[in-house]
Amino acid sequence: MSIQIRSNETISIIKKTNHVMLVDDSHLDLIKMTEMLDSTTDFKITAKAKDGYEALSILKNHHFDVIIVDLFMPKCDGLEFLKQAFMNDYLKNTEVIVLSEIQNENVIEQALNWGASYVIFKPFTSQILIERLRILTTHIKKEVHQTQQIHSQIIKHLMDSGIPSHTYGYQYFRLAIEHNLKDFNSVFSITKTIYPYVAEYFNTSSGNVDKAMRHCLTLAHENNNKRLTKFLISMKFKDPSGKPSNSEFIGMITEKIKENIIRAQS
Repeated sequence: MSIQIRSNETISIIKKTNHVMLVDDSHLDLIKMTEMLDSTTDFKITAKAKDGYEALSILKNHHFDVIIVDLFMPKCDGLEFLKQAFMNDYLKNTEVIVLSEIQNENVIEQALNWGASYVIFKPFTSQILIERLRILTTHIKKEVHQTQQIHSQIIKHLMDSGIPSHTYGYQYFRLAIEHNLKDFNSVFSITKTIYPYVAEYFNTSSGNVDKAMRHCLTLAHENNNKRLTKFLISMKFKDPSGKPSNSEFIGMITEKIKENIIRAQS
């Protein structure tokens, strides 16, 4: 099996069964994630916990390849769990995916500092979760770290722009930018490549993707205008007081991240 990192670069993947611990106080969410992972052959749920304290107790005596932890739980939340696990060196050779219903820049930054590899915003599909898991657990060394850095940059730029994270448009923009960065040297067509790709991924239509993205930008322009304007100025957008099109928004973030990657490699 192989994974395409860029258009001219293929890396081999070593498949194995990865042991997973789920940490979530919601019984329904635990059932949903169990059903998602039961459909795979490379991930096996070997432990479940209802809060951070229970998870820490399990983690003292067992190793997991991946831990999926909800950010907001009673008794001991996801941040406190990460802090304690990180300080006690429980996360060595373990990847952590944090699940969150809300977007808070400081909280997310702290989670990443304490060992989280990815943040996934609810609601999410099984395809998103399994894709993230496979990226984290494949043996592609520095390419994995670059993927994580790109993921973090996308989240940061979307947060800085002020678009609301609870909307479908936010998820569509995130996936569109990720997809756009896979073919590093390509020039994208939003109607021919981006909309169809995102629509297929989320089982919807290209028209719905277009509308959701435009609505998302409208909400940012109307409700978070100062934040959006500041973001557009930092991106050197031609009209910082206006509202960019879907294509312009995706393009400026894509180009900014490309610049950062090239700068880091030079």
